[in-house]
Amino acid sequence: MIKWLIPVAASAVLMGCNSDSGGSGSGELNVSLKSPTYLISAESRGEIDTIVADSALSVSASDFSDVSLSRSNARSVAGMKSGISSRISESGSSDCESSGTVSYSVNGNGINDDGSFKSSGSASISLTSNNCTYDFGSGYEVENGGISISLSWSGYNGNDSFNSIAATVLFDELSYEEYGIDDELIYSDNVDGGIKASLANNESSVQIALSLSSSDINNQVITIETTTTVKQRSSDLYPYQGVVEVKGGNGTSIVYTVVANGVEVSLNGGQPELVTWNEI
Repeated sequence: MIKWLIPVAASAVLMGCNSDSGGSGSGELNVSLKSPTYLISAESRGEIDTIVADSALSVSASDFSDVSLSRSNARSVAGMKSGISSRISESGSSDCESSGTVSYSVNGNGINDDGSFKSSGSASISLTSNNCTYDFGSGYEVENGGISISLSWSGYNGNDSFNSIAATVLFDELSYEEYGIDDELIYSDNVDGGIKASLANNESSVQIALSLSSSDINNQVITIETTTTVKQRSSDLYPYQGVVEVKGGNGTSIVYTVVANGVEVSLNGGQPELVTWNEI
């Protein structure tokens, strides 16, 4: 699966996300998507199903309430949080744990000195990795590219409960490589585009527009877009609304439509097949 992709919450106004490709634009996110190249078929569908389940059908707005990220950018954010004050405006560069650097820019208000949230506020964080490397004993990870996060919230009770929270996450050619101890490349992925979601009135809303590639799909490109916003009530285990379309090369595609008891999946325009939530 695409290992970088974690649940996010977002609905702030987006800034642009750079892309040097000529693909399509995508709705409210207003990002440019690359031209897909990976051929989607019945044989290759399993990996796409996993990506969609993880990225679009299992998100929660509070998952990003601590502004934490995966891998080297997570460590960079954690290192900066100890110096964040109640009103922040800071930019600079820091060394990654093993080698490389991360350039950062932080702005916002409503954050305590220890990095925790006050009852209401907003924050923006931008990170650009330059060969940021982290050793983990049996190998190492390398990250390049940019990610920016915008958050706003109200009614925070100090224990992961909000009256409302909104965030935007933009990826700018963010790439990840994992190597074994013998410098053998084990896994790689790349993401460009954006995700936005919000949580208010006990309901989350999520929109996605991403260009993805990874070694799991032969380093070729797919795009994933929510053509109908994915919505889920906080009291429910699963979404009650949403349509997600994944496009591949040569006009191939899969469309995932949320229904009452699961997701209807249509491969390359074929008859929809019901996949129940228990199967997902």
